[in-house]
Amino acid sequence: MTVSIGDQVVIEMTFTNRDFGEVSWKKDDVVLPKDTTSTRARSTIYTIMSASTSDAGIYYAHFDQHPYLGGFTRVIVRECPARFWAPPDCSESCLDCMHGGICDTITGMCICPPGFMGNLCEKACGSNVYGPECNHYCQADSCRSMQFCLPDPYGCSCATGWAGSTCEVECPDGLYGANCNESCECQNGGSCERHVGCICPDEWTGIHCHRPTISKKQFMNWSVRVFMCNAIQVYHLIANPDPVPPNINRTIDDSDQSSIRWHLTPFGIDGNWDFACSIDYRGSTYTHNLTVTAIGGPFPEIKTFHNVEANRDTTSSMECRVVTTAGVEMDVKLRNEQGDLIPHSRHAPGSRSSYYLFHIDALDENEGVYTCVATSQSGQTERDATFNVLDPPVPARAPSLITNSNGNVNLYLNTIPFVGDGPLEEIFVQYKLSTSQTWSTTGSLNPSTTSYRLENLNDETQYEVRVVLNPVGQAFDRINIYYHSVDQYVFEVVEVNDVSATSYVLRGLQQYQIYKVQVKLMKCGYVGPAGNILQRRTKEGAPGPVRELHVHPVTYASVSITWQRPQNENGIIRYYNISAARAPPGTNLSDVVVERADANEISYLMTNLKAATDYVISIRAVSTLTGPVVTQEVTTKEWVPFAAPTNIRFESSETTLNFTFDEIIESERNGVIEMYEAKLQDPTVTSIAVPPITQNFTQMSVMFDKLTPGRQYTFNVRGWTAVGPGVWSADAISSTMPGNAISV
Repeated sequence: MTVSIGDQVVIEMTFTNRDFGEVSWKKDDVVLPKDTTSTRARSTIYTIMSASTSDAGIYYAHFDQHPYLGGFTRVIVRECPARFWAPPDCSESCLDCMHGGICDTITGMCICPPGFMGNLCEKACGSNVYGPECNHYCQADSCRSMQFCLPDPYGCSCATGWAGSTCEVECPDGLYGANCNESCECQNGGSCERHVGCICPDEWTGIHCHRPTISKKQFMNWSVRVFMCNAIQVYHLIANPDPVPPNINRTIDDSDQSSIRWHLTPFGIDGNWDFACSIDYRGSTYTHNLTVTAIGGPFPEIKTFHNVEANRDTTSSMECRVVTTAGVEMDVKLRNEQGDLIPHSRHAPGSRSSYYLFHIDALDENEGVYTCVATSQSGQTERDATFNVLDPPVPARAPSLITNSNGNVNLYLNTIPFVGDGPLEEIFVQYKLSTSQTWSTTGSLNPSTTSYRLENLNDETQYEVRVVLNPVGQAFDRINIYYHSVDQYVFEVVEVNDVSATSYVLRGLQQYQIYKVQVKLMKCGYVGPAGNILQRRTKEGAPGPVRELHVHPVTYASVSITWQRPQNENGIIRYYNISAARAPPGTNLSDVVVERADANEISYLMTNLKAATDYVISIRAVSTLTGPVVTQEVTTKEWVPFAAPTNIRFESSETTLNFTFDEIIESERNGVIEMYEAKLQDPTVTSIAVPPITQNFTQMSVMFDKLTPGRQYTFNVRGWTAVGPGVWSADAISSTMPGNAISV
């Protein structure tokens, strides 16, 4: 079933045999909670209150005692709410798809059920036909027992008029369409036919026979053309689209007094064109309405489709080039003599034309005439070409030696007799060192040549020599190299004009990607034998930069780091290098923290940092090479000071002590010192009833007064951040001056 985001979904499985008790539900082999399901007489129900894309999948209900007795269904969730398309915004409104058609989330077009066609699926084709143009036929019995699977989000269904798990159940009265999902609701005497829906009387039209075809209607304020036919006024007009586009080549033929003919080309607007013709007769106005659906775009045109000859037991390709028109959807397939349709293996779109490549194994059973079939909404075009399997000509005997002296070798070529297909057009002599893998090739020779002289060879060196025969029609003028990565559908083509070339370097490829490569010989528009498809992976490179780096402080000594893997990994990522450096960078290497995260991680907690400190966090992916660095600045959270003020000094009088001190060293402050707290205590007093004297202040000095003369005191001070107080300083011993003493 197909639903949209936000829809309520009810999946009901009906028991076809006896009830075996408790039922469990699974989605994609994961058991669903029991509280999400319900039961009623002979059925079990699973409900999704508001569908999301994560709800898409295969649902399976089975009896607990018999896990293999159950039923499956697939739920497809469109990525947009109902009646909208173009994710992620889903800002475009869908067409009003009819007869059970589904709005394609990506294109906005209607995907029609089997048995219906048109932009809106408005055309019912009847029983026993299917396809985008209703041009395919079932062999017998109205497509009974056949299930049709169309591109998502449509999914699979029976043909129109049939339902059931095996598509063998006829639609009951009042229902029609694929899986019998549509209700007729025929009005005005219409009758329900299970394959097409409502069949209307002549005077009514529409999906429910709800629109009159001939009706009494008054024309007012319409721009119409008026004719006089035997004293009867006749009006006719285009009611929709409004305004009518210019240059539609409209002509009107009213030479026949009994009829009026319109001729026009509906340029520019696809969809419904509504026409009306009206007559005034005996004081009343009668109108006939006609709707014509323009299913636009130019007729498809096949530009090239050439004959192909392929060497036996290789894989070759037939190439169909189709003219491209912006905005026109095109379906291109290959049909063999048995009527089987072969989908294209690769598609290379272009601004003016698109290439469709069909791979064919060069076997006897695949020889014959093939038809390239290009289908659009405007119609269908076909073009034939022949696929022939050849046995390459090979000399029956190896070349033989005539003379051998001073680095020069004379050979009999022994080209006659040969086995395989001929006649010959040219021959080549190839030779190589016995220890080498690379053949050197002479220029083209006339097939009547019987001997050849190889010159400037190395003395006392073993060579291998062979003769290559080219049959008529295979004197090729260039080499085409086709290649693409396995995760792409568009192939690239390189033309090599030197037909004697034995190697070529493909440049500009992606790193650590698997590519498929095939070599073909070409002559004018003729495609010659193709080599086997070779699959190779390029070497690893440095990974690209990580994406979406985010750094957040967690504590005074740690930060959380998250990221996404590089867009282009260019190989196998082994790990991530993560570092934290003081900002601005210091000169001390101890200020840099370097750690490593596993390759499968996308988050990391970095610890052992300093509080309230600015850091530059750097991360780079590492394979066999190191990728570029990505950085982000962060400040760790504040904490209480780890140290106290230092270098405490004091001045005294008989009743006062004035203390000064140096601020806490920067590396131990752990934030901004917002105030200091000091306490003064008589060390001889141990009773808790006599608490120390305390003061809070913001300067690096403090004075205590009203003290006892000649008394010894201990002094302590500590700093406060916004988080709280730090540690107390060590005791500083001080004394007031004795009474009547003079301070020097």
